Amino acid sequence: MTSWDSRLKLYKENPNTLFLENIKDFGNFLNIPDGHKLLNKYLILANEIPGYSSITKDSNLNNIKVEKALYSTLFEHNKQNIELFTLGRYFGSKLNYYVEKNTPRKYVQDLILENKKRRGFEEFTNWSDHLQVNLEDLIHFVMKNSNKKSFLISSIPNSNGRNRFESFLQKICGNNRFTSFEIQIATNLIDTKGHENTMYSSEDKKIQILRNAYSVNKEYLHILKNKDCHLIIIDDVFTTGAHLKVAIEKISEIINLNTDKEYELLQAIAKAGTDYVIDAVITNRIRKGVNVNEILAKNNIQNVYDKAYIKQIINNKVLSFSGLFLATTQSNPDYNLDSGEFHALGL
Repeated sequence: MTSWDSRLKLYKENPNTLFLENIKDFGNFLNIPDGHKLLNKYLILANEIPGYSSITKDSNLNNIKVEKALYSTLFEHNKQNIELFTLGRYFGSKLNYYVEKNTPRKYVQDLILENKKRRGFEEFTNWSDHLQVNLEDLIHFVMKNSNKKSFLISSIPNSNGRNRFESFLQKICGNNRFTSFEIQIATNLIDTKGHENTMYSSEDKKIQILRNAYSVNKEYLHILKNKDCHLIIIDDVFTTGAHLKVAIEKISEIINLNTDKEYELLQAIAKAGTDYVIDAVITNRIRKGVNVNEILAKNNIQNVYDKAYIKQIINNKVLSFSGLFLATTQSNPDYNLDSGEFHALGL
């Protein structure tokens, strides 16, 4: 029995038991547990458990202090590093046998479906208050911990071209806690033609549909090319990540980083497996007429084999991408993403 099957079996047999793991065992993004124990603290994902969806430091669970948390991880797509943050888990219908509707683990899924499908609320500002509070806290957390100075905040458009997060994001700009940040809201960053609903399609099919439907509003091109900008894209549920991936593909195309000889050289060095490969990269670029010495001097690179330093330089040269989600789907244990970690939220 796989670890995923073992966990599902435990969920089925103990529907009202919270499974908390040691913070050192971060685990796979899709197989995250109910919460983590960190010293004398218990961290539970912010959107997770009914009655604990607006947890504060002074709340308690069975007389134990509980803090609401988020989960973060990192993956690469289209040569771009993407930070991924989630506030809860979404157990889809495929796991009904293991995770029943009347158990706490189905709470987030049912709440999102209630707001989005059954009540048909177009605007996120009409969704449950604690979802709005937790998403605002998450946005603030990401901005507070960013190494960038300015922020462009966008969201994935609905299939009909509208954007459910527009009013919510505009409201954030008037919130005092965000006044110290340089923020621009761009819910129209991703233009979309009306397209069929992708909810039950495979990842490949979703990507095919979205590549034909999405384009980038070039009004924001000067911001996207700003090396000191952090792009935050929000959405409700992360399933395969197709919407986020295609949005970032389209943005990368218009930024056109791969035609930047300086960026391309540094990226090739940072990805080289050995010192010999680095030597070969440099020899090849010199042969192609790239002034390698000038680029190294410009970036104060004295040791070309110090890849960690070069990666740091690259991160400061490109737009940072973050995807923020209310919940992530738990229905595909084979969908491999890097391990991540829990962070206390709203402290």
